[in-house]
Amino acid sequence: ERDQLLPRMDAMQAGDALIALPSTGAHANGYSLIRKLIAQENVNLSEDAPWGEPWADALLAPTKIYTEDLKPALETGLIKGLSHITGGGLVENLPRVLPEHLVADLDDENLPKPPLFAWLQQAGDLSDQELRTVFNCGVGMVLITGGDDAAEVLSKVPGSFTIGALAAA
Repeated sequence: ERDQLLPRMDAMQAGDALIALPSTGAHANGYSLIRKLIAQENVNLSEDAPWGEPWADALLAPTKIYTEDLKPALETGLIKGLSHITGGGLVENLPRVLPEHLVADLDDENLPKPPLFAWLQQAGDLSDQELRTVFNCGVGMVLITGGDDAAEVLSKVPGSFTIGALAAA
């Protein structure tokens, strides 16, 4: 229904919570850089990565489809926006669903860094900013909800976690 279309930018305000759903891997993003780093580091794809997972599994993990995970949260009517973290990573995707007067204030302490992304950062000598621009860094989807509604939304989406809040631009 029209009144349920997202994002609801007019409802967003400073203090709204940013809730993340974990990604299953790199999804379909940054593979030009990944291929370059694999070659640069002479990675044997038939071996295990340093963290014990087969390279093939780490690099070819299927992209998560979030529909079923999101339904219970969407049914609450508390979601103001969603951002699928694709090409452009966290840095470019979140601002697309925000009004101009707000920015995403990410809490570095709460952002995951799965082993694949830590390895990519080290191998490519990437800053945190570069890593967040190219890759999802372990965050596949971000939900925006009121700060007072965060606990309820978190309870509706298994595996979700808070990664920050909206702030005035």
